[in-house]
Amino acid sequence: MMPTILSSLLPLMALAPQGSPPQEAAPTLPAKVDALAQRSMRRQNLVGLSVALFRGGKVVYAKGYGFADREARIPASKETKYRWASISKPLTAIAAMQLVEQGKLDLDKDIRSYVPEFPKKPWPITMRRLLAHQAGIVHYRNGKVIRTQRSYKEKHPFANLILALDTFKDSPLIAEPGTKYSYSTHGFILAGAVLRRAGGVPYWEQVRKRIKLPLGLSSLEPDYQWKDIPGRAVGYQRLGKKGEPFPSSNTDVSWKLPGGGFLSHVVDLARFGAAWGSPSLLKKKSWETLWTSPALKNGKRTRYGLGFALGRYAGKRLVEHAGAQEKTRTWLLALPELHSGVALMSNCEYARLKPLSRRLLALLVPPQQKSPTKLEAALRADVSKLASPEFQGRGAGTPGGRKAGDWLLQRIEALGLEPGVRGKEGAGYVHEFRYGRARCRNLVGILPGNKDAKDYLLIGAHYDHLGKRARTYYPGADDNASGVAVTLALAAAFAPQKHKLPYHLAFVFFDAEEKGLVGSRRFVSHEVIPCARIRFALIYDLVGGNFLPWRKGDIYLMGSEHSPALETLIQKIQPKFKGEPFQILPLGNYILEPFGPSLARSDYMSFRAKKVPYLFVSSATPWYYHRPSDQPRNLDYAKMARVLRLSRLLLQGLLERRAPLPFLAKPSARLSDALQMRKILKECLQHREYPNFARANPSFAALLSQVDKIVQKGSIDDKDRRVLQRALVLLFQTVPHTPK
Repeated sequence: MMPTILSSLLPLMALAPQGSPPQEAAPTLPAKVDALAQRSMRRQNLVGLSVALFRGGKVVYAKGYGFADREARIPASKETKYRWASISKPLTAIAAMQLVEQGKLDLDKDIRSYVPEFPKKPWPITMRRLLAHQAGIVHYRNGKVIRTQRSYKEKHPFANLILALDTFKDSPLIAEPGTKYSYSTHGFILAGAVLRRAGGVPYWEQVRKRIKLPLGLSSLEPDYQWKDIPGRAVGYQRLGKKGEPFPSSNTDVSWKLPGGGFLSHVVDLARFGAAWGSPSLLKKKSWETLWTSPALKNGKRTRYGLGFALGRYAGKRLVEHAGAQEKTRTWLLALPELHSGVALMSNCEYARLKPLSRRLLALLVPPQQKSPTKLEAALRADVSKLASPEFQGRGAGTPGGRKAGDWLLQRIEALGLEPGVRGKEGAGYVHEFRYGRARCRNLVGILPGNKDAKDYLLIGAHYDHLGKRARTYYPGADDNASGVAVTLALAAAFAPQKHKLPYHLAFVFFDAEEKGLVGSRRFVSHEVIPCARIRFALIYDLVGGNFLPWRKGDIYLMGSEHSPALETLIQKIQPKFKGEPFQILPLGNYILEPFGPSLARSDYMSFRAKKVPYLFVSSATPWYYHRPSDQPRNLDYAKMARVLRLSRLLLQGLLERRAPLPFLAKPSARLSDALQMRKILKECLQHREYPNFARANPSFAALLSQVDKIVQKGSIDDKDRRVLQRALVLLFQTVPHTPK
């Protein structure tokens, strides 16, 4: 993409924060955790949240956010105590396996042999089925819960787990054990009663001696409401999604201690997760038993083992459990092979913690990259070739640029494209022109249509870059080896339809774009292909990177404002990528051009000047733009493959269209441009983990206020266009200082 536009924008860049260093250090782990946690706090209106991360068996970061008690203004900290809720279940499962190792418990024995107080049911129930939620025990609302009515001598009778069975033991089973998965906290109360009898001492005493003390979980204890527990958080609930939080009631959970009755601070919860898989608690075989889902009677398995939810992450086993009850929401996940994971605790009953748990885990262990497809590998191979030292940055008119052109000529011929340049000496692939003293070359290959084809659909990308400066060459992997690679792949995709299409397809590789769009200007002015016969031009530039570092799948389509039929076609294509990490974002080209169309960003300008309908496809300028760091390793080849698929759909739609596309020379600005810019500005305000975006926050906020007014007005005039242009200029100023 040509550089002159950025220098021309300098007067507008006074909006951006001054004094920024030329390159920012990447945010540290604490800064990234803080940014993600604070973002969740804001978005969900949480009162309190505590976070802990552990790696290699040790807690590496822990912090609290918001308030443990909002009314008393007591801040949440890493020492605030929250209810574990259902994370108590893995605790019970581990205690059970410890008894199995001691020979005191048989997982497949009828539990009534341990607890005869539990009434006989139509089918026997085993501990294995209880811990896997396959025993058919009723939960809160999935069946009829019958409570045994009788009086008790004890003040808190259900602290005794045998007596706690009275809360549900007379309830009918909801299914035959082993026939279905049905989550049940009551089932874990029964499991706790079994442990009491099999272990010979109270359940809590077993947990204290065999888990709490060995792991040093100093804050772990039953959440008995009648006890004064220092540091215990106040819980909060709300009415509706936007209701104001108010304190929860202090419900008694003593009756369900094994399934949801413990509390601790977040550091101890993290220490517990860090010990999952540790021989200090269980033998390897026992852990495998816990992390294996028992087969149902129909042979199927669930994603829940014995007390643990099961999954995979980055090619490794992931085990986790969530907790949800009055006063709390919790999440604990771990990668046992690495003894690494995340612990989250909130005092808000409406907190959604799973998304945050995954984002924090990605900070500790980056997600595993999928093996590239053949197409992705081919795209990378072409990009790597063009960006290699062999071509020395592909400067226009340089030996390296000429060598790159020679390589492209070989590829064009190998694809079976026919010469697209008519000259005195016959047809050829090369359109030669001069820029100063430099001899430059556009390269043109034609995929001929059927015998009735007269007009062209043009696909183009510039292949030159900045060349070599001093002793450093600029690879230009994204700018614009990425566009060239997609153009070559598109030619290969359509090659089998040679002589079959209603239009000729012209594949054009422009030279000297970095000198001011010289190659494409000469192409149209020399009428290499008469512009009157070009029905549509598809131009690529920078299609392999990401402009905003937190948005990994954006691709901008600019130019559809000149042809409403293109807008309609894009709208039909967008749903085909639903569910994929790929966002197709139409945007008005004027936003890129604060000084008018004569200072355009890429080769689309040459065709627009001739009133040729076009689309400019780009991911915009990423942090490595026009730097030696524009290397093949920084590109997203899966995204490039989707750009190729998008291009095929666009061209297929145009090949089916017989009528010419209309062209509006002076189109009206679309409100969708303001809506898209408003969304981007809001995200910029949220992503304070990137220092340059944090520093630019006042400028982003000021522009967002102006864009909000445009949206409220519902239309865009010339003054409003200027606001959107200034917003993009600020982004151009901020992104280059933000490392990937």
